[in-house]
Amino acid sequence: MHHDDERRSKLLKLAIGTVLITALLSQLLLQIGGSPRDEPLDFTEQLEQLDHPLIFENGLPPFISSAGVYAPESIVFGIGFTLSGILFVLLSYEMAIFNSLKLSQNESTNLHIWSNNLGMLVGMFTGASLIIISWTPMHTQLIAHVALALQIFYGGMLWASLVTISRSRIDSKKQFKNIPMNLLRWTLIAITFFSLQLSGLAIANDSLNLAAALEWVLFFSQVGVLASFQTIFDSNHSFEEE
Repeated sequence: MHHDDERRSKLLKLAIGTVLITALLSQLLLQIGGSPRDEPLDFTEQLEQLDHPLIFENGLPPFISSAGVYAPESIVFGIGFTLSGILFVLLSYEMAIFNSLKLSQNESTNLHIWSNNLGMLVGMFTGASLIIISWTPMHTQLIAHVALALQIFYGGMLWASLVTISRSRIDSKKQFKNIPMNLLRWTLIAITFFSLQLSGLAIANDSLNLAAALEWVLFFSQVGVLASFQTIFDSNHSFEEE
């Protein structure tokens, strides 16, 4: 059992490390890459059915997905997020199996059990979407890319919410830096949700750099929730109990 916990803990750390390195390294390469990244990019043809022009006058904004347009950062983007998606599928399954064992050992309601089971399916679907978006660049398949991005963002939030619900009773006394673990997770999920809504409003008002900044807030909040689940497997070191 202890060996399985260590394996799952390493899987979680690997997933977090892979997604962070991929996003940050690909964005760094984008920012230092120079032309043609700084030249205007017209997406209007892909939005003919909406009758709304979309032109990046100052080149690619610093969205996470902007790194999937030009090489070499697109290579890092594609390979890195493909691996991240695979790891997330595996992690969703492993966490659900682990949680089902814990729930069977505690006083758990149907809500906890169903949240755990549904969370596994949502997590695996989100991971699969991350794999697909890795090879669906926004400059050639914008509508599909945006749809996949929303699946990933909302899917990640729903998965984190379901895992938090499933463990709400088990983790009720856990703390991180004197902050109740359940409160910390719900706060990060709320930040993720509102960041996504505000990012959409910023895009609607042509404030692309602000929208990109809010997307990064969303990203790091989701990673924060993911990191908080480390306490599940490393209970002796990663949290305090009241």
